[in-house]
Amino acid sequence: MSRYFRPCRGTYKPEKLVKYAEGLQSLKVEVKDFIVLDTLIFQADLVISHCGAGILLECLRSDHATCLAVVNDSLMGNHQSELADKLSADNYIYQSVPSKVLADVKRVLEELRSGRSKLTRYPPRKEQVIVDLIDELLFN
Repeated sequence: MSRYFRPCRGTYKPEKLVKYAEGLQSLKVEVKDFIVLDTLIFQADLVISHCGAGILLECLRSDHATCLAVVNDSLMGNHQSELADKLSADNYIYQSVPSKVLADVKRVLEELRSGRSKLTRYPPRKEQVIVDLIDELLFN
């Protein structure tokens, strides 16, 4: 097991990350034991996450949060990287790998602050699609 990774059920708290962030006045880092994802994403300007479909879709549905997806490049046949590759290629998210994540966070923050971000807004979900399809089948 990597010395940087600890199972979720353990008691590990990333103290080095919090101490590192204390030196950066404009960066706020919080470590949570349990989270309600959509609430935190709504409050965030930048979300750094793994490449799971759930977290990526929550970020894309947010009205303002930018997502930096970190691909675990050590996995074989990594289906999550396929999703991140496509969303990144279509300019919906930023993408990184663990070895470059700090440099990429700095780059993304600079782009966001300067207004140079060229990300595309993800299309909003259509709430009534299934209902409309059923109505069409039943009444036409």
